[in-house]
Amino acid sequence: MKKIILAIAASSLIATPLFAQPGPHHQPSKPNVGSKQHINQKQPNQYRPAPPKVKAPPKYKAYQFKRGERFHRVQATNYRVINNPRVYRLQPAPKGYRWVQSGRDALLVRLSNNMIASVVRNAVR
Repeated sequence: MKKIILAIAASSLIATPLFAQPGPHHQPSKPNVGSKQHINQKQPNQYRPAPPKVKAPPKYKAYQFKRGERFHRVQATNYRVINNPRVYRLQPAPKGYRWVQSGRDALLVRLSNNMIASVVRNAVR
């Protein structure tokens, strides 16, 4: 009895995929005229609107600091304090001033009121 049940279970597991596959005479059905598949197919005389033009994002322009302006580190790109100005061929900062980097520029900033005393363009490479 046990062998008969195992044989039936094995044959059903093997036969199931065979019945699930479509036969060689099976053809897919054609879409109806009003169906969405028919609308999406390309037709030579059908009006199709042009795809929307995508604008490129505007290029980010770094803020150009000028002498006499107040320095805000939020506006500075790639901000950092220059601790060793000799590496960039800059004179040591006088007392009460410090060199800072904004992008590729070096700025001499007064510590008491954050006013820019000097700007050296393209000092940092």
